[in-house]
Amino acid sequence: MRAELVADCKNQHGEGIFWNPADGLVWWTDIEGCALWSFDPATLETTSHEMPERVCCFAPRASGGLIVAYADRVVVFNTPEGEEALVTRFEPNNPETRLNDGRPDRQGRLIVGGMNEVSGKANSSVICVDTDLSVQTIIEGVSCANSTCFTADGATMFFADTPDREIVAFDYDTSGGTVSNRRQHASFNDEPGLPDGSCVDAEGGVWNAEWEGHRVVRVAPDGTIDRVIEVPVWKPTCCAFGGPDLDTLFITTSRLMSDEAALTQIMIDTTEVWPLIGRDFQARMTEEPEVETNVVPFKTKPAAPEDAGGTIWSQVQTILHGRDPELWSSWFQHLNEVERAGGCVTLIAPSRFMADYIAQKWSARLLAAYSRVDPEVRTLRIDATE
Repeated sequence: MRAELVADCKNQHGEGIFWNPADGLVWWTDIEGCALWSFDPATLETTSHEMPERVCCFAPRASGGLIVAYADRVVVFNTPEGEEALVTRFEPNNPETRLNDGRPDRQGRLIVGGMNEVSGKANSSVICVDTDLSVQTIIEGVSCANSTCFTADGATMFFADTPDREIVAFDYDTSGGTVSNRRQHASFNDEPGLPDGSCVDAEGGVWNAEWEGHRVVRVAPDGTIDRVIEVPVWKPTCCAFGGPDLDTLFITTSRLMSDEAALTQIMIDTTEVWPLIGRDFQARMTEEPEVETNVVPFKTKPAAPEDAGGTIWSQVQTILHGRDPELWSSWFQHLNEVERAGGCVTLIAPSRFMADYIAQKWSARLLAAYSRVDPEVRTLRIDATE
């Protein structure tokens, strides 16, 4: 499975994405950019809404407006006036912590956790903001709260303290908003990235964005990873199902703690929202999701490459397109042949990241296509214009 760009918004740290069926929009926050963002799949328009401070997560309220978790407090935020009413301050005696990841449960409570963004100590917590705006602490000893999401019946809550490299499951008391019976659901010790934001599909699978892992994975109900979406950016942060049929997955990404040299290696500058376009993806929520937001529908089959006068490279492109049109559309069509001599072909990609990624993942496929057209080609070199 692969993902494609729908919003090149270049956030600093995109997070907390969700589908809101009430307005048919995808919503997310750029935490470090101090802005809320929305995407309208009907018009393909992306809109940003400036906020006075960092918004770590948020959700729409049934009575109107939003519940917003700033770094140091939770408020009820009335739009469009921008008036806010304080619900609670978060860990006012700990200057190192702030709020981070959060999701509503199936009953409408906001479950939001904190992180220590200074020392990384496990001295933060997770709180539950009930529908009457009362607040209780439900988890303590947290370093970086992430992955909060719920099964369709609301009886299981998934959670990750990211540095622990695991997703855990709790029994969730739907009447009181408390957790018990903590157990490991999935280990990420052998994964390339760390568990960040998650969502749940209709079958109980947990889809997780792997921070610094270039991927989103599905954790099956038995705790095994059974599907992988390759995302051509370093830091996926969160994901959510959206669209009228809840059959499209959206992924936010981040450029946080990335220097300019690293950013030039990313194919499309982050943060972006990516919809899943894998043809075999059929997961659909059977109930309305907690609060998650919209995106573009699946695209039609990419058009075949234009004939370039029967050159070897155009014939190779035709072979690649015929084998996998979407892979060709996402990657191969951006390559150009610059040299072919002595059995070696040199191809140029528009970025170093793309060149390295294609060389690692699909050099054998490229070489096989070349060999069908020109048996003299035995090796490939993929370079970048940057």
